[in-house]
Amino acid sequence: MGGRLLCRLLSDESRTSLLTGSVHIPSKASQGGCAMPSVLELPHNDNSAVPLRGARSRVLADGPKQWGCLHTAVGGGSGTSSQDTMPHSEMTHSIKSQPNVVKDVLLLMEKMAQLADASLGTSDASRLKDMCAQSLPALRDLLEIRKADLLPKEVARLIIIFSKLNFSDELKIWILEEHGWTLVFLMEKFVDQMSELHCRDVGDVVFALGRYGLQVRKALGPKGHIDSLLTKVLEYTKALARDMTADDLSKVISGIANTKYRDEAYLLAMADHCRARLNEFRLEHLARVIWGLARLEVVYSDCRPFLDAVVPLILERRSECLLPEYVSDFVWAAHKMKWEGIDDMLSVMCKMADKAMDAFKGEQFAPLLLGLQKLRYYPGDGFLRRALGACALQLPAFTPAMLTTCLVAVADFGFHHQQFVDAARSYCLMLDKPLETKHFFDISWSFAILSCIDTDMFKWMAEQVGNLSKHHLDDMHRRQFYQCLLDVHILHPRIAESIRLSPEFEEDCQRSWSESLRWRKHTAQPVFDACSMVRKMGFTCTRSELIFGKRFAINAVRHRGLEQRFALELDVTFRNAPNRLLGPQIWRRRVLRALGWGILDLSQWKWAMMSRKDRDLYLQKKILHLLSEKKHGFAGIGNKPAGCSLRIGDSCQSVQEYSRKVHHSERGSERFGLPRGLEQG
Repeated sequence: MGGRLLCRLLSDESRTSLLTGSVHIPSKASQGGCAMPSVLELPHNDNSAVPLRGARSRVLADGPKQWGCLHTAVGGGSGTSSQDTMPHSEMTHSIKSQPNVVKDVLLLMEKMAQLADASLGTSDASRLKDMCAQSLPALRDLLEIRKADLLPKEVARLIIIFSKLNFSDELKIWILEEHGWTLVFLMEKFVDQMSELHCRDVGDVVFALGRYGLQVRKALGPKGHIDSLLTKVLEYTKALARDMTADDLSKVISGIANTKYRDEAYLLAMADHCRARLNEFRLEHLARVIWGLARLEVVYSDCRPFLDAVVPLILERRSECLLPEYVSDFVWAAHKMKWEGIDDMLSVMCKMADKAMDAFKGEQFAPLLLGLQKLRYYPGDGFLRRALGACALQLPAFTPAMLTTCLVAVADFGFHHQQFVDAARSYCLMLDKPLETKHFFDISWSFAILSCIDTDMFKWMAEQVGNLSKHHLDDMHRRQFYQCLLDVHILHPRIAESIRLSPEFEEDCQRSWSESLRWRKHTAQPVFDACSMVRKMGFTCTRSELIFGKRFAINAVRHRGLEQRFALELDVTFRNAPNRLLGPQIWRRRVLRALGWGILDLSQWKWAMMSRKDRDLYLQKKILHLLSEKKHGFAGIGNKPAGCSLRIGDSCQSVQEYSRKVHHSERGSERFGLPRGLEQG
C-alpha cells in the first residue's frame, strides 16, 4: 500500500523537481490524514539550510505539525509500523519504471530533516531515521543503475541533501558507516563534473561536505582517498576564485575548515584574494572566512595584511546588525589567531552582541565568552550582567561542554552573577550521569574561584570523585582540584568536616601540587627585580608559589626573626579595565589572607615607568605599610594573638616576642583539618 500511495502522491515530473528543489503534493486531507501545503519549497542557496560549522538546521515554527503530515504522506498512515513504509524492494522496482520516486523521497526527507529538529530525541526523530533506512539503499541502487546519466546539478543537489540529513551525531555516524559508498561515489562524481557547475553550486557543495566534519576524511574510502579529492577541489576553486562571489568564497573556506584539511599555501592565497576584494564582503562573509582560517590554525602573523585591513572595515560598519553566530565566530577566531590591536573591534562586537542578546544560544554564548576571556578583554559589568542573565535562562539546554566553557570564562573575569551561579549549580545537581573528567575539574575549579561551594555542591563533587577512573586523571586535574580543597578547608571548614573525600585522592592531589611547585620556573621579570631589591633591604625571600597559575608569581617575604609572610604579586589586569583584578587573583588573595599572609602589590605599569631609586622607595613604602598596619593578618584562621602588634623601630626583644606569638597562633590552623602540605612554604 505504501508504494502505491507514494507513486500516486508524488508527481510524475522528470529531473525538474530535483534541480529546482520543489516537490508538488496534492493537498487533499483525505489522502494523508491531514491537510498539507500544495508545494514544499526547498531553499537552494539559503544560508539557513546548512548552518555554519555544521550546527543543526533552524527549526520552523510549525515543525512538529508538518512533520506529522509528511510522515503520514510518505508512510501511508499515521502509525509507526513498518507496514506503512515503502519496502526497499518496492522502491528498487520503482527505480526502473519511475526513477524520480527516490529523488522526490530525498527531497521530502530534506525538508523533514529541518522540521524534525524540534523533536530530536523523541520517537519522531527515530521515525525519520527509519525512513532514511528505507530510502538510502534505494538511492544506492539508483546510482548503480543510472550513474552514467546523472547530471552535474543532480549530483550537487544530492550531496546537499545528504548534508541536511545529518542533523544528529548518531545519524551522521550511521550514514557514514552504512551508506558511505553512496557519499564517496557522489564526491567522486562531483570532482569529475565540477567544471560544468556554476560557482554557486561548487560553494554550496563544499559547504555541505563540511557538515560531516573530520569524519568525512577518516571514515570514507581508503586512507588518503578523500584528501586527494579535496586537493582537486582546492585547486579548482583557487583557479576559479576570481569568478566566485564573496558568499561562494566564504562557503568554500568554511566548508574546508570543517573537514580540517589544511593547505597553508592555499589558505594564504585565498586570504590575499579576499583582501583584494574586501569591499565586496559583508560582515557575515568575513566571519566565515576568518573563522575558517582560525579553525585551520592560521595565525595573525601569517595573514597580517588581510586581518589589518578587516579591522577598519568592521569599525566602519559598526551600525550593521550581525547574527549571533557570526559575532561569536569573530571573537573566537580573534583569540585563536592571536589577533593583536583589536580592542576597538571587540568593543564593536560586544555592542552587536548586546543588540542580539535575546537570539543567543549556548553554541554562541560559549565561544563568545571564551574568546573574550582568552583575549583578556573585559566587556564591562553591564554587558556581563545582561549576557549571563540571558545565559542563565537557557542553561538547561546547554551541553556540559558549553556550561564548562562559560563557567571558566566567568570565573576568570572575576564577575559574580548570582542568577547564573544558581542556574549552573542546579544544572550540575540535576545531572543524571557523571561528567567527563575534564568538564568536572574545570567546573569545580570555577566554583572555587566564584566562592559558591556549599554543602550540596561539595557532596556532589565528592560523588563525582568517587566515579572517576584514576587512568583518566592527569596532574593538571589533580592540581585544579587541590585548589577546590584549599577553598573548602580554609573558607568553609564545617563543610570539609561533614563531608570527607578519599584520603588517598587528597594525597595524590597534594603530591601533584607539590611537584608542580618544585618544577615550575615561570616568574615575571619585575618579580625577580623586586625580590633582589627586597633582599638588599634586609629581608629574606623564598620562592613559594602557593596557587597554581600562569601569569603570576608569589614569593614569601620574611623579615629576619619575623614569621609574618607576605605575597609579592604582580597586578595582572585586563587591558581595558586597569583596576579590575582577574578572578583567580581575587581568589588567591582571599585564601592567602585567610592564612594570615599580607599582600604586597607590584604594579607593572608603575614599575616600568620608575627609575631604580624610585623602585627602592616604592618597595620600602609598601613593606613598611604592611609591617606597621597588619590589616589582614590572621583573618579567617582565628583572632589575632593577644598583644600581638609591631611598630617600626621596635627592639629585637619585641620582634622575638611577636614571632613567638605568631608561631603559637599559626598552630591553630591544624584544628581545621587543612590539606596536608598547606602550611609548607
